Amino acid sequence: ASFEEYAIDSATITLLSACSTTNVNDLTNRSKLIQLFPNPAQSTLALKFTEQSSITGITIQLFNAQSQLIWKQDYNKPTGTVTHNIPVAGLAKGNYIIVLLQNGKQYAVKEFVKQ
Repeated sequence: ASFEEYAIDSATITLLSACSTTNVNDLTNRSKLIQLFPNPAQSTLALKFTEQSSITGITIQLFNAQSQLIWKQDYNKPTGTVTHNIPVAGLAKGNYIIVLLQNGKQYAVKEFVKQ
């Protein structure tokens, strides 16, 4: 029995105009402009925006460890450093994820622990 070996030395990929890219660095940089504290939290979780410009069309989503959406709120961040409080007293102990969307697109992702 014999076999033949083939190698591809180049390829061309064409992106259609309907395609868009996700810049992981933008998401990482935006996440650095948002702080959650205290972490772990007991009754209130503070979401601090250090981005100085105003941000409109934000949706704050809270997911449990099973990826179930358990809370959400629409929010418009005014100019300057702002802290927005999220009530977590009624949550069970465990790990949670905060996802921030801006106009339906992912803006930042943060994790926290509820004690």
